[in-house]
Amino acid sequence: MSRGQPKSRLHDLATKRGLRRERIVHSSALSACVPMTLEGLGVALLPERLVSAEIASGELHRVEADWVPEPLSFYARFAPARAGLYVEKAAQIAKDAMRPSYLDQ
Repeated sequence: MSRGQPKSRLHDLATKRGLRRERIVHSSALSACVPMTLEGLGVALLPERLVSAEIASGELHRVEADWVPEPLSFYARFAPARAGLYVEKAAQIAKDAMRPSYLDQ
């Protein structure tokens, strides 16, 4: 999935439903999205794991919706000849940690 695909899918959905796309704010900085949401600036699509404490405390509420974004794909790219061994190891650790359980079956 390209970096712009989640944004495009959300914009397509808004267009289909007659919603104002210009009111959608995108940010890849989750550290900025959480405080903005806590301040009441709007609804956010955030990983539940990231805001589980805020949900448990009642600061944030999970909203049931008829649309959720597709799972994101992550890629690690490096040049083995130029990168240190730790880069390859870090990529492998990330791959193993992110691997969906159905791939191991």
